[in-house]
Amino acid sequence: MSAVAEKVDTENQTDSFEFLAFVADEDTRAAVSGAAAGRGWNQDNVLTGGIEETISGLANIATPKNLVVDLSTSVDVMSDVTRLAEVCDPGASVFIIGSVNDIQMYRDLISFGVTDYLVKPVSTGDFENALAQSEKQSDVAQASETFDETGQVTAIIGAHGGVGSTTMAVNSAWLLANEFGKQVALVDMDQHFGSVTLALDLEPGTGLSEALANPGRIDDLFIERAMVRESENLMVLGSEEPIERGSGFKSDSFDVLVTKLRSKFEHIVVDLPLHLVVSHSDVLAFCDRIYVVADLSLAGLRDSKQLVSAVNLAAPSVPLNVVINQEGRFKKAEVATQDFEEGAGFKINFTVPFDAKGVTDAAIAGKALAEVGGKGLAIKAIRRMTEEIFGLVQPAKSGLLAKLIGK
Repeated sequence: MSAVAEKVDTENQTDSFEFLAFVADEDTRAAVSGAAAGRGWNQDNVLTGGIEETISGLANIATPKNLVVDLSTSVDVMSDVTRLAEVCDPGASVFIIGSVNDIQMYRDLISFGVTDYLVKPVSTGDFENALAQSEKQSDVAQASETFDETGQVTAIIGAHGGVGSTTMAVNSAWLLANEFGKQVALVDMDQHFGSVTLALDLEPGTGLSEALANPGRIDDLFIERAMVRESENLMVLGSEEPIERGSGFKSDSFDVLVTKLRSKFEHIVVDLPLHLVVSHSDVLAFCDRIYVVADLSLAGLRDSKQLVSAVNLAAPSVPLNVVINQEGRFKKAEVATQDFEEGAGFKINFTVPFDAKGVTDAAIAGKALAEVGGKGLAIKAIRRMTEEIFGLVQPAKSGLLAKLIGK
């Protein structure tokens, strides 16, 4: 065991402990110790040393939640912080104490992942304020990551059969959950011919049709029993009901269902069959955004024009995006994009190229396109579309270590 590990109070330590400091002088020790005492932290965890002692000490112990490092004697602060990052776990709050009062250095350190930079002489109050500000920022960040009845409902509707609306629903939901870390519910509202569960090689849950016919049954227990898990962040709701049973669908059932799902998921992606839009267009008003998926065929032009008109009439305030899927599939038989837009009377928002191999491989494997053809043209386009529509960027790790990972 290292000398630091022997000195540090790590009572009940499993993954991390609260506080550790390395300081270069007695005045700084007194200031940091005073703040530590005010929080009930062990003052014996304030040790003597600079960057070398810190790196050596952290090599054999878990990084504390709050780490204080005195770099007042450092010749090159940024270089030493880079070295510190190599032994510092992501997520730790790192406070650097220095002797140079330079705003550019402060900005560089904050940009690099340091929590705060304090210039000597440091008082107990200075360090207490730095800790309080760090905790406030952490609370804000955690609040932004939680959700409470604010899940967003996105409906995806194919202008006619075979345009790939289910492919859009499955892959958008999969990307949201597995690449962007969102809690996602993927809902297939076609009770008889839905293929969302088939696309992901899952067994459909039970009870969806009965619940839609009796919305009072939609509660937490129903959600738990009826949904199947694709991954940690993605749950799927679908069914395979015999045709003779009918659907028993009621518009208020959809409202109750998505309201319940909003409280449990950040995003609810709904594969909404065209026949429900025709018979129950009022369900569109319960959505937060709508995709209309079409192709560049003559039927795609005709049908998407009708569908967009119906959506605008039923839910005029809901944002609508038109997606052309399978571009290039029909080659010379396709309607030119400009002619399509002029004939339909609206703009195309996104275009996804035809990727026969990627779609075929995904169908055979029962997986999302990103899993079997992550570099294919179709999934690249769907990923860009998902990023833009949902305002997402690829997630980055936080803390000092993340800066090195990104290099």
